[in-house]
Amino acid sequence: MFSMQYGDVTLSVKEDVPKRGTVLCAEMEGDAAEIYMDYCGYSLPDGTNAYMYGNRLFIVTRWADMSDEEVYAAAAGELHLVFAPLGFLQGAMRIGNYDWSDITFTLYHCIRFFNDENRPVEAIVFLFCDQLSGEIVARREVFLPPPLAEFMRQAFVRAHKSAALDMNYGAYLQQGKKDETLDFCDILYNKLTELSEIDVRAFRDADVNAVPYGVYVTVDPDNQITQIRQNGEE
Repeated sequence: MFSMQYGDVTLSVKEDVPKRGTVLCAEMEGDAAEIYMDYCGYSLPDGTNAYMYGNRLFIVTRWADMSDEEVYAAAAGELHLVFAPLGFLQGAMRIGNYDWSDITFTLYHCIRFFNDENRPVEAIVFLFCDQLSGEIVARREVFLPPPLAEFMRQAFVRAHKSAALDMNYGAYLQQGKKDETLDFCDILYNKLTELSEIDVRAFRDADVNAVPYGVYVTVDPDNQITQIRQNGEE
């Protein structure tokens, strides 16, 4: 069974999780609640979700019936990212020579003890999953240079100011226990989806190759960042 340590965060696959089945679980020691990241199942569409937790950005991509070529591109190809510094950070990713695909930010830094907002965002962890089999076919970790780490820190602090859900944390936990279908993470992610809707729409209406003030990042096959640039105002 998959289990990996990333900084303060332990990622593992858990089965028979109430209301979810098989999920990726991220947890830290201390007061922070574990979070769930859906990555397989027939009812889940292909796509990419991002979760800010433990001062790392976890980006989970699900593809169904991945070909050997697709697995190779995910594991050893160039990765291209663009981040739009809106009120709620938005982004997209391009794997190798494939098309851009949107990143859905499912969890921002919105609860204080999920992240330390005085520390930079240390790394981006990429997990590539076969959405039907549940196999994690590739994983990569990219450590961020100081300017990008600080840019990401500021972006998530800005999101925390816009969605300071700390005071609602206990209520979300209780609501999740009482609801027959939704758990704590569902309730939290749904709230953030609602709050970030305007920024999501603005980003997806933009030209992904020319995002105003967008930060473009290239990651090489050795998981080193080889290029960072930011667009000016369009």
